[in-house]
Amino acid sequence: MIMRDLSMRDTPDANWVVFDGPVDAMWIENMNTVLDDNMMLCLANGQRIKLRHQMKMLFEVQDLAVASPATVSRCGMVYLISSDLGWKPYVVTWINKFYGPFDPLCLTLADYQAKNLEEPAFTSRQLLFSQEDFDYELRMNLFNLFDTTVDPFLELIRSKGLKEPIKTTDLQLVVSLCNLLESLVNTKYGLRIDMKQAEKQRYLNYAFIFGFIWSMGASVYDQSHQKVDLFIKKTFQSIIFPSNDDVYGFYFDEKSLNYLPWSDLMTDYEFKKEIPYFQMMVPTADTTSNSFVIRQLLINRK
Repeated sequence: MIMRDLSMRDTPDANWVVFDGPVDAMWIENMNTVLDDNMMLCLANGQRIKLRHQMKMLFEVQDLAVASPATVSRCGMVYLISSDLGWKPYVVTWINKFYGPFDPLCLTLADYQAKNLEEPAFTSRQLLFSQEDFDYELRMNLFNLFDTTVDPFLELIRSKGLKEPIKTTDLQLVVSLCNLLESLVNTKYGLRIDMKQAEKQRYLNYAFIFGFIWSMGASVYDQSHQKVDLFIKKTFQSIIFPSNDDVYGFYFDEKSLNYLPWSDLMTDYEFKKEIPYFQMMVPTADTTSNSFVIRQLLINRK
């Protein structure tokens, strides 16, 4: 009835029909004539419904276990197992989109240019800097930070005892790290284009560590924070961390390029008797840190 109703409409607007149930071997085969160039729905009662070009179908299914290759090819689906694909293609694409052309197999810009690589076909490239202000060396260093930390930390979570209150996937954690870095490594937060190369590199290192802690390291129970603290300090031995707390106890200050305690950002509590008791919010290190991270993400619409 839905398809019949949509086929009778005379409107230039697109009409979407979402199929979000499991793929059944019987009914999905009946969709083959709908999905090919004929765009004809053939019902069991012999009725034939011609679909309009404005009618679109979206399949949201858990798997394609009983779908034939004909159905898959008609839908234009490409299925890749996340465990085989890994997180690196996503990070390389992310760097290309927001920070400039990059290939992890090319160590320098000269190597990149020597290979005469074509520009990736991004339909919505959104560079946060010009290619000169965030040069190839910084892009390579950014990727190396991912390469150094992500796999060892994922192994720590998956097989060495770190517990998560809500189960995550590997790519989910990496995407959250990219989102937070995108909110920190930009001119809105404090990376200035007139910085010297060494200052930009220091900024990148400190911002990455902070983003790593509050994305990938934020998915574990509080009881596992000590192990995360040891991992971060062992991995980045050249970085100076405050000694009076673990790595969750500070934020990255873009002006001094150092880590400062959350208490520096905490506001004094002002009691207002007109506010109901259960609506009072007393600033703490936890509320300050969570508000800070959420604010940075919202500023960048993440």
